Amino acid sequence: MEWITTRQQQYQVGALPVLYALLETLQVRHIINRHCPTKEEVAHGDVALVIILNRLMFSLPLYRVADWVSRTVLTGVLGIPAAKFNDDRLGCTLDALYPHLETIWLEIVEVAIYDQHNLRYLAGLRCTRKGHKALLTHCTTKQLETFPLEDGPTPQYWGRGCQVVFHHEGRSFTHQGLVILAGPIREQLRQTRREQLAALAQELSQLQARLGQPYYRTLKMVQRKANARCKASKVGHLMAVTVYETAAGVVNLHWQVDAAALHRAEEGDGRYLLVTNDWSLSHREMFRLYREKDGVEKRFTICKSDLKVSPVYLHQDKRIASMLLLNMVALLAYSLLERQARQTGLQTCTEHSECMTTRQIIRRLERLSLIETHCCCVPC
Repeated sequence: MEWITTRQQQYQVGALPVLYALLETLQVRHIINRHCPTKEEVAHGDVALVIILNRLMFSLPLYRVADWVSRTVLTGVLGIPAAKFNDDRLGCTLDALYPHLETIWLEIVEVAIYDQHNLRYLAGLRCTRKGHKALLTHCTTKQLETFPLEDGPTPQYWGRGCQVVFHHEGRSFTHQGLVILAGPIREQLRQTRREQLAALAQELSQLQARLGQPYYRTLKMVQRKANARCKASKVGHLMAVTVYETAAGVVNLHWQVDAAALHRAEEGDGRYLLVTNDWSLSHREMFRLYREKDGVEKRFTICKSDLKVSPVYLHQDKRIASMLLLNMVALLAYSLLERQARQTGLQTCTEHSECMTTRQIIRRLERLSLIETHCCCVPC
């Protein structure tokens, strides 16, 4: 073979096939390209994919990513020369991602938790959609307090089940929800609100003391200053303020807490929504598992260690935010791969029952490479 070989090129394979396939399952490229279309030769989805893979395998500053790509099989898989992934091109992709960060993240997560992937999740839902917000206040406090989530004579947490509907690409998915009423959080919020109302009342009292002074003599000026104080306060919408003129022609000020508005605000205190696609979980199991979320939050230590979220090597806030999104996608892929290893019983060695971590999988595969051999034509 040696005398017909013209040249050989070695490429790093490592864990790329595993990680690439996982990111394709999550539809990362497809989702990003849909939200960030471009007429450039290299799509933003391809660039984002390369950055995520680099964060997972060998985290580098952007200006060194092109060199890393040139040593891997990505050039052949993507059909894009490594030089196209220069730091300017990567920076343009970060700029394009910024206006769509939340939407892209939510869509990728929705793909990850779809039932067809046999993944189960339990999470607190940030209620930004009208239908989800309505679930929080569907039941009165008295109704919720008939469903304690703790044993004993004085429970502090209550919860009532509901159905949470999600929509994705024209399809609807219904998952199990649980509206939680947390007594300690409720009391803390109410105490904070009382303090804020007292502070606003104090400011209005000081305003009243200045009536009749220059700039505090007309209805219009006093109303403007009262409105400014209410607008600056987080509880201004709960205070009913009236500026009026007495029979003697003197401008006066009156205020009181809007009882109806305060009641509506207090009804929502301490409530949050849990949601899961595991219908086998009881309400108490959902609540118990969610309270153990500190184990999940420890995942963020991976960002600081394995994924090396810092130093960022970026100076613009928008690009930093976009890079954090890509790090979160990398963390999602990292966690899913570890979960699959645990479910399949992939262990570190036969002597120990410890499951392999994603980092250990990547290290086991890092020596895997591909040698491309070019030969000259030999006449028959």
